[in-house]
Amino acid sequence: MNTKYQQTLISFVKKSQYMRINNDIYRRHDISLLQKQLYK
Repeated sequence: MNTKYQQTLISFVKKSQYMRINNDIYRRHDISLLQKQLYK
């Protein structure tokens, strides 16, 4: 049970880190799109 809980916790942490990385990428992408529209 303890190891099962640890595995779930680890997978949750990995998933949250992955989501955070994706959010950063999307945010940079949005910012670059905004800048392209601003500097047309």
